Amino acid sequence: MKVNRVAVNRVALGFLVVALFVSLLANVLYGGIALGHAAKPIPAQPEMVALGPILRSLPDADRRVMKHAFSQHRDEIAHATTAAKASASALREALKADPYDAARVEAALADYRSNFHALHDLEQNVFWEAAEHISPRGRTMLADSSAFEKTLK
Repeated sequence: MKVNRVAVNRVALGFLVVALFVSLLANVLYGGIALGHAAKPIPAQPEMVALGPILRSLPDADRRVMKHAFSQHRDEIAHATTAAKASASALREALKADPYDAARVEAALADYRSNFHALHDLEQNVFWEAAEHISPRGRTMLADSSAFEKTLK
């Protein structure tokens, strides 16, 4: 039996082209999914990042009370966080400036301190208001947590 090598090569080439096309489509699809996932906005929850260790130490009911209290102030906290980050960025830029402008750095530092303290005070106020509504056991757990010291600073 004689096999036509040209016909076999064309069939193999056809399968190879189809396989490469399918591979290309799969890569484009995967790349689109990965890019879409990476570009997806993450909701701002700055308070939950800082409070994570504290909240994890609480009983479920008390954790829900704390999360609810912070969710009630989510917009205020997000705004204060944005202001603190913007003033930190302005301070960095003032510090990098050449020639060095001491008055600009002092003004940026004052703005940063003001925004940082406003954010910190807001978060502490929400925390202490919520603490009033959690169980005695939860308050004891808060007081004994190693992360508690950080909330006082």
